[in-house]
Amino acid sequence: MAEKRSTHKVHRGQTQYFRTSSAAQSSIAHPLVPKRAANSLFEQMATGSSIPADQLRQMIIPRASWKRAGQKLTASASQAALRVERVFNLAKSIWGDASIAAQWLNRPHEELSGATPLSFLKTESGGRCVEELLIALEHGFPV
Repeated sequence: MAEKRSTHKVHRGQTQYFRTSSAAQSSIAHPLVPKRAANSLFEQMATGSSIPADQLRQMIIPRASWKRAGQKLTASASQAALRVERVFNLAKSIWGDASIAAQWLNRPHEELSGATPLSFLKTESGGRCVEELLIALEHGFPV
């Protein structure tokens, strides 16, 4: 692991030197999600949807990526699963029911140009749009 020497000014003009690894300075890594946990998430979402769990999963994580993954998903598939989980949990907290939350995620919405919130969860920016919409609904804004 490469090390980088950094400086930090401290009290009375003295300079203290310390070492940091470049890995510590890189962005925080997301944990790899076990396939079993991701599968459970999509099965839970399918309970309130007319779409089967496998098809819901394929909307977010491509079939080839799912098949290539071993016991744990790849970093990008893990990020997608965590994004879906974050939004699904927010929707469940607003409606108090997983089935109603799943129905909302699978229903086209005017604020998303007629697309379903679930279809927006393919990307991080889309996930943020859905979160903002849910927060507006939670606070009683007309959307």
